This record gives sequence, structure tokens and C-alpha cells, in this order.
Amino acid sequence: MVNIIIYLENEMRTKAAQLVHDLLKSEFVASALIDEDNSYFI
Repeated sequence: MVNIIIYLENEMRTKAAQLVHDLLKSEFVASALIDEDNSYFI
């Protein structure tokens, strides 16, 4: 398992969910965590 942490500026937080969606859809990641409101996607 490899952990990757991506820090985004506050202006980018609305695009964070889209980034997670795209990474999951393309199967680049198996799971992702958005720490702002502790959302977790599988």
C-alpha cells in the first residue's frame, strides 16, 4: 500500500470531490479521504 497526501488551497476545495471522483473512476486509487469534513469514499 502506498499513501499519497495532496494538499489543496482553500480555493480548490470545491474541486476536491471532483478530483476524488476522477481518481476512483480511472482506478488510480482504491479509496480516498477528504479531511475537511472527514468524507471517505471507496
